[in-house]
Amino acid sequence: ASGDDQFFLMVAFHDPHRCGHVTPEFGPFCERWGSGEQGMGLIPDWHPIYYQWEQIQLPYYVQDTEPARRDIAAQYTTISRLDQGIGLVIKELEMAGKLNNTLIVYTSDNGPPFPSGRTNFYDPGLAVPLLVSSPFHQKRWHQVTNYMTSHLDLLPTFLDWFEISQNSESNEVTSLTGKSLLPLLETEPTENDLPVFGSHNFHEVTMTYPMRVVRTKRYKLIHNLNFQSNFPIDQDFYVSPTFQDLLN
Repeated sequence: ASGDDQFFLMVAFHDPHRCGHVTPEFGPFCERWGSGEQGMGLIPDWHPIYYQWEQIQLPYYVQDTEPARRDIAAQYTTISRLDQGIGLVIKELEMAGKLNNTLIVYTSDNGPPFPSGRTNFYDPGLAVPLLVSSPFHQKRWHQVTNYMTSHLDLLPTFLDWFEISQNSESNEVTSLTGKSLLPLLETEPTENDLPVFGSHNFHEVTMTYPMRVVRTKRYKLIHNLNFQSNFPIDQDFYVSPTFQDLLN
């Protein structure tokens, strides 16, 4: 985009959060959230996809039991709704004539609500999806990079996209800890093992457990600042079929 056409749009999807413990009318994973009257999910844009719990492929961090499999199958249904929602956003960009000059980034703010998932720095909680698509960088379309990235890289990426200098009006260099991801869309970098860092203090006001992490491709160090305290379990995960199955 250029001139007055420049814009930044962030679309936040409520899928695939757990809804069953608070608002069960929206489904186990909020798959009927925002779907018209009484959350019935009957909207013309969404065609539910249901998964057979006996046939799905489990993530390595989820136990292989029927309750856990059914829980994962329910999440996969809402993930398919999320996929279709992203398709609707892309369709709107196309109808507005903006698809061919817009940078599209898809990511998540935390890991899944399953064992070792969100609220900690084990791999399922630390690794989140990140897809970047640029109409002006087609050399590596549909390729995967092995470069270590973090959400701190998003702001430098957006500044790079809009060709905005990281220098402030006072000509003092603004210090950004991340790096632009646009070069990754052209070539794989030669650096072998640059680290990324993470910081976590609490998920809810009652879930204080401060953690710090440094991660490379080969190694990870997690520092639990208050390691003698009990690790708080997120409420919606605690009452989930998967966690209750672990307890039982």
